[in-house]
Amino acid sequence: MRYPLAHPKMILSAAISLLVAALGGCGPDRPWAGVQPSPEQAMRRVADRVLQDFPEPPPFDWGEGVLMAGMMRAGMVLDEPRYIDFVKQWADHWRKQGLAELLAGSPNDQLKGYCGRWGPGYPVMLLYERTGDEAYLDMTRQIAAFIMNDATRTRDGGLGHWRDNKELWVDTLYMVGPPFAHLTKVTGDPRYLEEAVRQLNIYQSHTQEANGLFWHMYDEVSGERKGVLWGRGNGWVAMSYVKVLEHLPRRSPEYAELLADFRRLMDGLLAVQDKESHMWHTVLDHPETYLETSATAMILGSLIDADRLGIYRPADRGVIPRTWAALAKKVDADGRVFDVSGGTMPQPLEVYAEKAKGTYTWGTGAFLLAAASLHE
Repeated sequence: MRYPLAHPKMILSAAISLLVAALGGCGPDRPWAGVQPSPEQAMRRVADRVLQDFPEPPPFDWGEGVLMAGMMRAGMVLDEPRYIDFVKQWADHWRKQGLAELLAGSPNDQLKGYCGRWGPGYPVMLLYERTGDEAYLDMTRQIAAFIMNDATRTRDGGLGHWRDNKELWVDTLYMVGPPFAHLTKVTGDPRYLEEAVRQLNIYQSHTQEANGLFWHMYDEVSGERKGVLWGRGNGWVAMSYVKVLEHLPRRSPEYAELLADFRRLMDGLLAVQDKESHMWHTVLDHPETYLETSATAMILGSLIDADRLGIYRPADRGVIPRTWAALAKKVDADGRVFDVSGGTMPQPLEVYAEKAKGTYTWGTGAFLLAAASLHE
C-alpha cells in the first residue's frame, strides 16, 4: 500500500473542511453540546487528583500510557499547562533512563519485548506535536523501530503480545495504532500508518465475531480464540480504529473495508449496551457480569470521535449524553475514577466476572480522553 501524503498542515486544513461539511457545522448538530455534568469541570477534578496522586513519574507502561494520553488531551483542550508539564516530566524522566532496556526487557523482566511499553508512544507523540521538541519524536521512533524490527509476529504478520509470543491480544492494537498514525501524520512516512492498517486487518480476521465484537485473544499455536468478548478489549479496538481511520486517506484502497469493520464493531457494542445504566458490562454478552468504567469510557470516547469525524453516527444520538451522565457518576468526591477492572488476561468467564475493581491509571486516562472529546 502506497499513497501520497500531504504536509501535516494541509492535512489538518482538509480535515477541518471535511468535518464542517460532514457535520453541518458545530453546535446544534452535536447532541452532546451542553451535556451535564460539565466535561470541563470533570476533567479538572480528575486531572488535578492525578497531579496529587503522582508526585513522582509513574512507570512507562500501557496503563500509564493511557493516563498520559488523557492528561495531554485534557491539557490541550483546556489549555492547561500544568497537565502538559506533568506529561513532559514523565517523558523526560524515562528518556533520561533510556528506552532500549525498557523495550527489550531487563534481565529481571518476566516478559521480554512486552507490548505494554509501546503504548506510551502515543502521548509522547502528542507531546511532540504540542512542543515541537525533537526529543519526543525520537522517543517514539525508537519504539516504532523496535516494533517494526524486533517484535515477534505470527505467520501472517500479527504482532505478538511479547517476545516469542504468537498470541494476538486485542489490547496490542492500541499500543500500535495511535502512535503509528501520528508518526505518519507528522513525518509523512507512510510505513507507520500502513503497519497500523495491516495490524487492524490481521486482528480483525482472527478475533472479530459475526456480531461485530472482538474476542480477547487468538492463539496461533492452537488456532483458537480464547477468553471472552471482553468489554475493555473492545474499547481498545474501538479507539484504535478511530485513530487510524482519522489519519488514513479516504481514497486509499483499505479505507472502505476498515470502515465497514469498525461500523460492525460499533453496531455490536450499541446492541449490548446496558439499557438501564447506559454502561457496558465487563463481559459484553453476559449481563450478569458487572458494569465496568474503563470499557464504558473507551467506547464513549470512540463514539464521540467517530461521530465528529462523520464515520459513524448512532441511530439514537442521545446515547452519547446518556452514557456520559452514567460515566460521570464513576468519579468519587476526591476526583478518583472508580469501578475499573484490574489487569485482565484471557481466561475463563468466571475470572473476568470476579476480577477486583478499583482506581487504575487506564481507567482514569480513558475517562479523561472521553471528557476531552466531549469538550473539544
